[in-house]
Formats: sequence, structure tokens, C-alpha cells
Amino acid sequence: MAPETGEELLALRRKCATVILDLFPSWLMKRYFGRATRQTMDTSADSPDPDLHGGDKERVLAEIEEGILDVFSDEYCNKHLMYGALELILVRLMPELAEKGVVDLWAERLS
Repeated sequence: MAPETGEELLALRRKCATVILDLFPSWLMKRYFGRATRQTMDTSADSPDPDLHGGDKERVLAEIEEGILDVFSDEYCNKHLMYGALELILVRLMPELAEKGVVDLWAERLS
């Protein structure tokens, strides 16, 4: 169900950002978003405690919300993303669509 209020939308964005953050190991997220503190920059994959903590985690979540998820709030971008996904699915199901257009296929089948 689509969020009805601004608060629900913000909660959904935070949940999505948290899921994205949890998908990747913390050392990788620190490399990608690693400019918060000296402790963050010094921690490596070999460290016994590579997890993001407190302010670092909040900063990374905010960057994911504003940087990565903000792209999906654009209607124009979403339309092209969905058209691209639909085209990819159709080409996987019917490879002949990649070689010829729909009009060419109709003409071939009707003749």
C-alpha cells in the first residue's frame, strides 16, 4: 500500500535505506561512505569490530536516503526504469524482439 502521509513516506524511506545498508558488509559501506570520522577511515575488513556505530550509521542511512533513494522519487526516471525493465523481460521471453521491431514481426506473421 502506498504511504498516505509524509511521515509514512519518511518511515518507508528509512526502512528501505536500512535494508540497503544491511545488504552489504559494513567494511564495504565504510569504504563507499567512509568520510565520517577517523575511526571509520582506520577500520578495515581485518578489524574485530567492522560495524557502523551510532552517528556513522545515521549519516550513512541519511546519505542512502538522499543520494540513492532520491533518484526513485522522480516520475520521469521511474517511467524509463519501468519501460527498460519491461523491455528486458519481453526480450528474454521473446528473443526475436531484439532483432526485429513489433511492426516487422506483425508483418512477418500476417503475411
